[in-house]
Amino acid sequence: MANFFDNLVDGLFGGGSNAPNEAMNYYNKIPGIVQPYFDPYIQAGKNAMPNYQNTVSNMMGDPTGFINSIMDTYYESPQYKFEKDQAVTAADNAASLGGTLGTGAHQSQVADYVRQLSSEDQQRYLQNALGVQGTGLQGTQGIINQGYGASGSLAGILSGNQESLGSLAYDKSQRQTSGGVQGIAGLAKLGASAFGGMGGGFDASGMGQWWNGGM
Repeated sequence: MANFFDNLVDGLFGGGSNAPNEAMNYYNKIPGIVQPYFDPYIQAGKNAMPNYQNTVSNMMGDPTGFINSIMDTYYESPQYKFEKDQAVTAADNAASLGGTLGTGAHQSQVADYVRQLSSEDQQRYLQNALGVQGTGLQGTQGIINQGYGASGSLAGILSGNQESLGSLAYDKSQRQTSGGVQGIAGLAKLGASAFGGMGGGFDASGMGQWWNGGM
């Protein structure tokens, strides 16, 4: 990458009257060089968007139906089965000692224990499922934000590149010697935007410091 920019600088200052042409040749290569670094994030954001939108739409449009769809997959946990067995055994022992084993009162008491334990187990299941759902939505939103940030950064780089190309084209047509200075100013701006100074990486809305080992 450093050689590329070195060559661009040489083209601006060492090419004489052909400097704008040589510089433009290098500027035209910039989109192809920088775009591969952003494309994975942009594509990931595009891929994540439809499922995220559908899930949020279902949650907001029909909350009851959304909850029911989760509870349709409910199954009794091992914890519930253990607690139920313990509660039934304890109730049977107490009823046996009191002489009420098998009576309506005993059966009603056992049924109440079981209903309470079942309700608690279902609530735990729902909360766990919603927790996983929320974590997934948060992660998906992060991917979308990364894609948005990468898209905006790439758009800024390409826009700056076009400005630089336009400046060089104008300099060429006017045969002005200031074209090299203007081109270098555009290059410095472009390099800072694209590579964060080449040393510290860049951060596109949570993309992270990929330049220093993140990719």
